Amino acid sequence: MKNRITYLLIFFHTEKGYVIADQLVFSATSFFTTILLARQLGIHSFGIYSGIMLFLYLLLSLISSMVILPFQVLLARDENKTGYMVAVIRMQLLLTFILLLLAGVLLYSPIGIVQPLKSYTPELLLLTGGFLLQDFFRRMFIACQRASLALYMDIVSGGLQLLLLLVAAYRHSLDLSYGLLIIGITYLPSLLIAVKWAAGLKANSISFRKTVAGHWQQGRWLLLTSVLQWWSGNFLIAVAGVFLGVAALGALRLAQTLMGVLNAMFQVIENYAMPRASVLLQQSVQSMKHFLQQLSLKGLCLLVPVLLLLFLFPVTVFRICGGEAYTGYAYALQGMAVLYIIVFAGYPFRIALRAMLMNRVFFTGYLLTFLFTVLAARFIVLQWQLAGVITSLIVNQLLMLGYWQYMLARKKFKLWK
Repeated sequence: MKNRITYLLIFFHTEKGYVIADQLVFSATSFFTTILLARQLGIHSFGIYSGIMLFLYLLLSLISSMVILPFQVLLARDENKTGYMVAVIRMQLLLTFILLLLAGVLLYSPIGIVQPLKSYTPELLLLTGGFLLQDFFRRMFIACQRASLALYMDIVSGGLQLLLLLVAAYRHSLDLSYGLLIIGITYLPSLLIAVKWAAGLKANSISFRKTVAGHWQQGRWLLLTSVLQWWSGNFLIAVAGVFLGVAALGALRLAQTLMGVLNAMFQVIENYAMPRASVLLQQSVQSMKHFLQQLSLKGLCLLVPVLLLLFLFPVTVFRICGGEAYTGYAYALQGMAVLYIIVFAGYPFRIALRAMLMNRVFFTGYLLTFLFTVLAARFIVLQWQLAGVITSLIVNQLLMLGYWQYMLARKKFKLWK
């Protein structure tokens, strides 16, 4: 027993241990925050909150595709790494400012769909800025082998977030406006860690224009992919909110939240395995293939027990986490369990495509899901309602995975052969 504890202590002081610990902290705080909001706000207000988060994840995917995703691959190839990091930070800050400006204009516009959110404008802008910058620095620290800083950031922001939300819930003052404000404010102290680190970077200057050009070359397909990825997945969820009501949207969002343990594992794969696979590819294709095989097998050991629990006891899980109002949608949790096993199956191929810079193929896979969504979404949602949404998400993943496997096979890359 003592030896196991010693091993764990040593492991969590390694770079890989910090990555896993950070993702556990991030996912745990996100999970409990969402569960708390689901119970305290009620299914209607929680549905509105879910719609806001859908939009934030769209903004995140757009800015990430041009900044941090190319950075994860290109960092290993750049000789002036510190100078490159400074240029990328500047790019992130500029794009964040532009998105906040556009978001402010949108919130003050006469567009009908944003009118209910106009009274939340300060809270939403604070939340958006903090959300985008927190995610950027987390991924940058992990790619730069400074995962301990990412862990400290998430401990500060997540700990404060949960504490203040619990206090507000205890005082019966937790409504949507106060919840958004608390989440936005708690990003500020953690970002001070990133500011202090960035201020200490001393580097030879590097052309900002050249950095932007390089990211555009690698990120243009990822940019289009991010739009299609959001559209093929979250658009279906948004359609559910429009045609089935915000209650269905809130229930589906709760089901996604309950997959938070699995999302933690997927984010570890995305943030840690992507740079690692890129480095191994410089050695040999076989080295990267072996790494992805081991990653898949270890992931299955964590995945299967969680999915079985959610699939077999969906009503009980929904009642405990959300309350009685959500139990009528328990079948959504079973569908999500099936979806996530397929999503996991696609991750090794996703990483291989990005490491091999096959971004056009990566994009085309999402294009197929986009076309399916456009052609079939409205009919499927109206015909089968929430079950139709989940079925469409599963079909999307199967189409994309099948295409990716085919294109990798044409490059003589077969993961399990």
